[in-house]
Amino acid sequence: MLFKTSAIIALAIAPYAFAQNEAIQLQSIIAQFKNAKLTPDPITAFNPTALLGVTYGSSPIDPGKPQTVDDVKPEPKLTLTPVGSSSDVSASATYTVAMIDADYVGASQAEGQTRHWLVNGVKATGTSAPWTLDTSTGTNITPYGAKLFHRSGYSCRRLSY
Repeated sequence: MLFKTSAIIALAIAPYAFAQNEAIQLQSIIAQFKNAKLTPDPITAFNPTALLGVTYGSSPIDPGKPQTVDDVKPEPKLTLTPVGSSSDVSASATYTVAMIDADYVGASQAEGQTRHWLVNGVKATGTSAPWTLDTSTGTNITPYGAKLFHRSGYSCRRLSY
């Protein structure tokens, strides 16, 4: 079974040399979410300011590219690449990582979405961006489990300032 996986993040800061390319990537993510009808429902406010890289095994995903269930069985590796000049992103901050399944395009959201993964207290590692998000440092609220996803979205939010 195939599904679309989109990686997002709503945080930011970036080295000037990469800002233009990353800003274009960010606009692409916004367009992907709109085309997949993830915004404005179920995600009502979507103003990402950084990129979340998602890699299964040795294969990074591309937003909107179909993935098989077998492809996404291992827990993904996550990286955080700040974009823009917001002070929301810091390598020393604590984050929450969430993976939700919004079901198929056009599905009623009356009963909400399926939470496939939720980790609180995630730390970033590395001396410069992109940082690796070390989910093993956090508390699994919902352990990762690759089930039959439809339209999955990743999110990472800063917990502390």
